[in-house]
Amino acid sequence: MKFKHIFAIAVAAVAFASCSNDYEVDNLKGLTVSSSYVSLPEAGGSNTITINSNDAWTLDTIGSAIKGKTWLNYSSLSGNAGESTLTIKAEATDNGRSAEIRLVSGTQVQRINIIQGLPVATPATCAEVIAGPDSKTYMVTGTVTAIANTTYGNFYLEDKTGKIYIYGTLDKDGNEKNFSSLGIEVGDEVTVSGPKETYGSTVELKNVTVTKITKSQVKVDSVYVGGVKSSNLPLEGGEATAYVTCKGGGLTVSIPDEAKSWLSMSALKQSGQSAVITFKATKNDGGARSAMVSFTSGKSTVTSTITQDGSIREVSLGDFKAAAEDQSQYRITALVSKVDAKGNFWLQDYTDLSGEIEAYKPTGNTKGIKVGDIVTVVGMRSSYKGNAQIGSPVVETVESVKAISLGEFDNQADGTMVIIKGKVADVKNDKYGNFYLEDETGKVYVYGLFGYGAPKGGTDRQNFMKDHGIAAGSTITVVGPKTTYNGVIELNGGYFLSKE
Repeated sequence: MKFKHIFAIAVAAVAFASCSNDYEVDNLKGLTVSSSYVSLPEAGGSNTITINSNDAWTLDTIGSAIKGKTWLNYSSLSGNAGESTLTIKAEATDNGRSAEIRLVSGTQVQRINIIQGLPVATPATCAEVIAGPDSKTYMVTGTVTAIANTTYGNFYLEDKTGKIYIYGTLDKDGNEKNFSSLGIEVGDEVTVSGPKETYGSTVELKNVTVTKITKSQVKVDSVYVGGVKSSNLPLEGGEATAYVTCKGGGLTVSIPDEAKSWLSMSALKQSGQSAVITFKATKNDGGARSAMVSFTSGKSTVTSTITQDGSIREVSLGDFKAAAEDQSQYRITALVSKVDAKGNFWLQDYTDLSGEIEAYKPTGNTKGIKVGDIVTVVGMRSSYKGNAQIGSPVVETVESVKAISLGEFDNQADGTMVIIKGKVADVKNDKYGNFYLEDETGKVYVYGLFGYGAPKGGTDRQNFMKDHGIAAGSTITVVGPKTTYNGVIELNGGYFLSKE
């Protein structure tokens, strides 16, 4: 299937041709610009517009207006009331590019469209898009592997070299929010063109135009496990049944080599364009696992992922951070380093003191969780904007700590877990972390300082102070139990939480 498109470039070209130095007539009487379209030479150069504003103005540096548009330079990011000028500059480019910036004054906003050269889509593979520069326009052919949004047309496109994300798809008339009119489904081979953007670690082509659609000759209609629509097998093993439509004649099913030790095809029945395939999984004695099974009919191939539950693996934050993003379940016990207003919290232990690993939308025993608490949580390895995240976290246990001043420490019952803050003083042993912690209310002897979870008898409990720049005068926050040893009141085994 082919579509003819009227590209926005043509519209932009007309707009630029009709621009003049006269102020545009619009309803933004308190904020006007000499031109809402700015054309820059492909060989590099600048263009200047005049701004008339009743109040001070700024360029929007928070939203998508400027963020990520590193190829643009501005003479100023703000201006005073009255008449002022704004010069926009860019270096030479070998491919056309465009951007939209926003001029803000009070409640009024002027959108300024910038174009440099005429974008020409460069044919590329997914790998070449990933390696290429942002703002460049690419044309890519690949297979739709998953559709994330059926209104705007957000989907994953994959070829033999890699996978990219399509963020927005225009219809045949160049309109947004009409993806369904194209009839694109998982398994279809499509050719798209659009500018590259990088959002966090995700490489995207934004607001693409579709030039070709080749409908897939094979489609996985559904997968069932135990009579329920699901592709997830239980820990003890069992069967999964896939119902497939194949229009290319025969059907070939391929299981990845790395999954053949636990997943096999036990039956394949085909009648006309319909096929029923039964898969069998063995008992799983390890962590959760998955297999991306391929179905090929004619010239088309689609994949479907079959997963199997596994036992829960108890890991440190460092091991969790290094784990693959799949269906495996992990149990983590760590210190709470931060809590937000929505109840999400962040964790740290001796293997990762960054405090960047978030438990997102936790369930279970979540009531009253606060900074310094020791929690045990079960969840999957996921990520957000490149940061490791605990997906679908379930809080199993919470060891609550008591926030006190140093002057209140001696009055606590032995064994009480407390969180205290003060300045390091009178260091007795910086190898093992023996020192006094002082504030205006008193002082507490800390016998041992290390990251939470550091094993006894190992080097992970040694030289923590030296390794993290903690010395006399440092202000730190520590978690640990109040104890009494041979008549000496102390915090025995301090878990480092933070340093100011």
